[in-house]
Amino acid sequence: MTLFATLSRFVGFGPAAKISVTRYLNLSKQRRDLSQLTPAQLEDIGVSQTEAIREAKRPIWDAPNFWCN
Repeated sequence: MTLFATLSRFVGFGPAAKISVTRYLNLSKQRRDLSQLTPAQLEDIGVSQTEAIREAKRPIWDAPNFWCN
């Protein structure tokens, strides 16, 4: 059983909260992964090192606008 599943049993989180938490955890992982790419890998995806650092430093709750829909 995952940590979230265990907590949800005790706190009473519903399915919608699970989706939101999962999205934010995935976003956090993606940003962490982005921060670890080499300059050559960043060039391959068309992102500058400055942009990657800026994105990686954004707080977890600062999600893309399309997530709000």
